[in-house]
Amino acid sequence: LRPSGTGKGGASEVFQLDMDELEAAVTPQTKALLLNTPHNPTGKMFTRQELSKISEIALRHPQVTVISDEVYEHIIFDEQKEPHVSIASLGDEIFDRTLTLSSSGKTFSCTGWKVGWAVGPPHLVKAMTAVQQWVNFSAPTPN
Repeated sequence: LRPSGTGKGGASEVFQLDMDELEAAVTPQTKALLLNTPHNPTGKMFTRQELSKISEIALRHPQVTVISDEVYEHIIFDEQKEPHVSIASLGDEIFDRTLTLSSSGKTFSCTGWKVGWAVGPPHLVKAMTAVQQWVNFSAPTPN
C-alpha cells in the first residue's frame, strides 16, 4: 500500500495498491499472498473491485495460496459506504486457494484471549492445523 498523494478522503481512498507492482512481485517461487483487510494500521478496506483484481493475480499463479487476515472485519466505520468483503467470497476458485483468519479477541477488545479461527477449503485447514498443533509449544523459545 502506498499513499495516493492526494491526502484527501478516508484511508480506503488515500492508500492504494498498485496491481501492476503486485503482479510483478509474484514469481514462480512465491508461495503465499498475505492480505490484510481491513488493513492495520492504515484502516484501508479493499473494495470488491480491488479484491477481484488481487484474486485474478493469485489465480494466474497456481502455486500461490492467499492468506487473508480479516481480524478487523467487524471493526468498520461505515458499513454502507465501505462494507467488509472477504476475498474468499468472490467465487469457488479463489475460495479453494484462500485461508481466511479471524479473531474474537479483536472484535470484542479482548486481545489477551488469543482466540481465533481459520476458514477455508479442507486441504488448507488441514495443513494449517498440522502447523498450529506444534507452533504453540515452540514460538517463544530461542532457536
